[in-house]
Amino acid sequence: MILPNVENLTMTDVTIFTRENNVVPDFKEKWGEGYFANALSFWSDFRKNYHEDQPHTLSLNELLFLLYYDFAIGGHAKDKGNPLPFYKWVFEQIKLADKAENS
Repeated sequence: MILPNVENLTMTDVTIFTRENNVVPDFKEKWGEGYFANALSFWSDFRKNYHEDQPHTLSLNELLFLLYYDFAIGGHAKDKGNPLPFYKWVFEQIKLADKAENS
């Protein structure tokens, strides 16, 4: 997996990465009819933990899903502001998870 350079991250980088690493179908299969409720709850908890600087134990696929989901609906969130600091943090977490799962 090739991650964008987080030091110079742009929304174009996020767009390309999320398009190339879409794991949503896996979660739709996993959650079935509960997909929308589970996805929103999972994402909301993740965003809350990020804002409260809480640690997480998410897998690589979970982080990829959350990045994609946030990119898809994040612009509609109450705390929308500049999303790049959050995406930079998520990419750092993806890098760590990828390294842990592939070492």
